This record gives sequence, structure tokens and C-alpha cells, in this order.
Amino acid sequence: FVSVIRRPPRSTPACTLFPCAALFRSKTQVDALAMEALQRLEAGLQTLPDKPEETTASALRALWLLAAGSAVSATLATESPLAALGAAETDRFRLLIQRRLDGVPLAHLTERQHFMGLEMLAGPGALIPRHETEIVGRAAVRLARRLAEEQGHVLVVDVCTGSGNVAAAVAVAEPRAQVLASDLDEDA
Repeated sequence: FVSVIRRPPRSTPACTLFPCAALFRSKTQVDALAMEALQRLEAGLQTLPDKPEETTASALRALWLLAAGSAVSATLATESPLAALGAAETDRFRLLIQRRLDGVPLAHLTERQHFMGLEMLAGPGALIPRHETEIVGRAAVRLARRLAEEQGHVLVVDVCTGSGNVAAAVAVAEPRAQVLASDLDEDA
């Protein structure tokens, strides 16, 4: 199941992620925890080429934010300030780091994935939106816009929609489009 959460602000500059001290906005945060987690991620994190937004730094930030109670995608995590963690949040952060190192996809842990400028819900019941699927999404948006300009409106039907990311992106990008999406899998 994927649905649009919000469109992240475009004016927010990306944070400098290294050195590790730059990860923290609060001087009270213990740098040793971040260094430990970063070293563990650098030593064992296996990422996929179709997830270029997931780096050791973005994974660390996304899991830190999740432990602090704020679920965001790896992309949005690079633009979000980090809060100080208490004892319970620190334990949760360490557990999340371990789960990611054990192979649980970051998007399944955070339940968020960035797609075509949208922050989307991403659950384990559907495939995680892939970066290269944005090529298909952009083509669908261009076609929907062209048809909407010619006809005043357009009906877009996304069959076997999976996570619904393309349908959601078209619906947000072209307000004159009526978008229908369906999948055989009830969990999708």
C-alpha cells in the first residue's frame, strides 16, 4: 500500500552529511552513538543500484529520525533536522540499524519512499517504488498533460498498479486527470 503523504518543500537545502558531526543539529547529542552506527552501516550495509538515494548517511539519518518518532524517506531524511535521542530512542535506533543490516529494506522500516517529488507510504505488502520507474511516471505525466490540454480532461487507468506510485504521481502532477488504479493483490 502506497499513498501520497506530502510533497517535500523544494526550498529546503540538502544538509552536508559528512563529517559525521555535521549530522547533528543539537550540541547535546552524543557523537559516539552516531559514529558507532555509521561505522556499522559502512561495514555491512548492502544497497541496491536502483536505490541511489540510500547511502550510509541517509540510512543513518532516516533511522535516527524514525527512532525519534518521525518516519521519513531516505531522500527527505537528508533535509530534516535530527532530534536528540533519549535512552528508549537510542535502543530503538540500535535495533533499527541492526534490522537494516539484516536486510530489511529501509522503505519497509520507515514505511516511506520518495517518488517523483512525493513522499509516499510504503508497506511490505507492495513493491517499493523504484527509481527507474520515474522514467515511466514522467512519460505518463507528459502524455496525461498533452491529452488534458487537447481535450480539457483525461482518464488515466493504471492496471496492475502495484504500489500505485505512478497513478499517484500522475494524479498530483495533472489535476485535470481522473486517475483510476487497480491491482489484483489486495495488499498492493
